[in-house]
Amino acid sequence: MADWDHYFQLVQQEDPYHHLRSVHNCGTFYDHTKPWVTHSSVQNGVIGRVPAWRTMYGKPVVIDECGYEGNIQMSWGDLSAEEMVFRFWLGFTLGGYVGHGETYLNPEEVLWWSKGGALRGESPARIAFLRQVFEQAPDLTPIEKLDMENLNLMDGGFQKLRAKFNDLGIPPIAAGGLSSEACGYNLEQGYYLFYYGLHQPAAQMYNLGDGKYQVDVIDTWNMTVETVLEQATGETRVPLPGRKYIAVRIQKV
Repeated sequence: MADWDHYFQLVQQEDPYHHLRSVHNCGTFYDHTKPWVTHSSVQNGVIGRVPAWRTMYGKPVVIDECGYEGNIQMSWGDLSAEEMVFRFWLGFTLGGYVGHGETYLNPEEVLWWSKGGALRGESPARIAFLRQVFEQAPDLTPIEKLDMENLNLMDGGFQKLRAKFNDLGIPPIAAGGLSSEACGYNLEQGYYLFYYGLHQPAAQMYNLGDGKYQVDVIDTWNMTVETVLEQATGETRVPLPGRKYIAVRIQKV
């Protein structure tokens, strides 16, 4: 580990351009809290851990290898396009950044993952659509999830954790917002982006409070945006398609 510390400091000292600095983990995570590390570089498909990593390291979380869309024999390289897009939406909505790659077998025996070339998969176009949605959004803060893995239920763990989030003053405008769906928000601009991923509700209740809001239903796979309400206010029931990979965008008018 001392060698890794030395390499980091050497690069920081000798690089006049101040490139970003991190290390791509294999098994053990490097300590990203060290001052010469600019961000967490993560090789992991457990995207739901993004909030925990953000809290643990206090730095941007870049999942540069969440797995690959493809069909090779390795489990990390045989993801469906749907799974790849799901991981992107979940990672970005939770406040992280996710990298794309592709590993489809072909007669030339050239994997895009290692040698580039033409992309064959169905995820790139949908990732471009995701980028449009996030570029149109204001700066978002992810709603931190309740960390259910480390709760001590015998010591009032759930109640204590719930109280912590209540103290943040973030209104839970959707049922279960702190423990189920991913959400990014901007209170100043009255903007919320919910991603339901593998869940498929037929409707959702939102407590929008004062003001008027436009509600859009985003099909992240079919790349469509449908405005379902233009002047919503207060307790509002929003009909949803009842299928996977749906996001809901709420914007104050």
